[in-house]
Amino acid sequence: MAFSVARHLALAVPLLMLLPTAQAADCNLEKQVVLQLFATKPSDLFTPAAAPVVTTSYRLGEAFDVKVGDVILRRQINPAGETASFADDVSYGSSLPFTVKYKLAKDQSYTLLAIPAAPDLRALVLPALHDGMDEYLFLTKDGQLCEHVLTYTHWNEAINYRIGSYKASPDIAATIATGTPDASLGNGTTLILNGIDAAAIDLSSRVAANGKMGEATHQAFDRSLNEIQFAGFRLKIESVTSDGLRLSVVGEPEQAN
Repeated sequence: MAFSVARHLALAVPLLMLLPTAQAADCNLEKQVVLQLFATKPSDLFTPAAAPVVTTSYRLGEAFDVKVGDVILRRQINPAGETASFADDVSYGSSLPFTVKYKLAKDQSYTLLAIPAAPDLRALVLPALHDGMDEYLFLTKDGQLCEHVLTYTHWNEAINYRIGSYKASPDIAATIATGTPDASLGNGTTLILNGIDAAAIDLSSRVAANGKMGEATHQAFDRSLNEIQFAGFRLKIESVTSDGLRLSVVGEPEQAN
């Protein structure tokens, strides 16, 4: 009987080693986010993560009427910050002794930063565990935690990855969400129908950049045209009267990446 129990225990050990353990994505951070000790700063690595949110006063291809003096269209692109949250409390740590273990709270929104050198990754900003230190975790575009933690100490400007390979438990992906658009940093275009005479249609455009409105640009177009291209838009002219137009927007300016 003793032999039988010992045999079963011996078989159980390798089987336990095959059971899945908490993992973190291998993001190859040391090659993607390269650090130079006492030289690299977080501002060299990260920028605000912002997804553009586009709002328009029209629908592409859908005809509408506009009178002289009215706004033809508005198109606004506002950046919106990105955040990450987890559906459960997550413990994130290394198996090495004397290393820091992090707790990521369920449903808490954590600010994300973009990494120009590694556009498929995001940096998650942690509340600092110590004064004078910034700490960052890393996420894949699918919300999986990467294998290392970055720390930056202000007083000596030391930047390092914490020792050890970090893992999440439970191993769940974060949900990455887009926040409220910030109109104060947005870019937008407004087109206005200034006038119509026997020969021409007079339009103007106002372009806002980083929330600040620029000067108006005017241009006249032959009244007989079936399509007008102005300020990056293509306007299909359905009909023209002395006091207005019926048109549709069939093309838009390309959105910058």
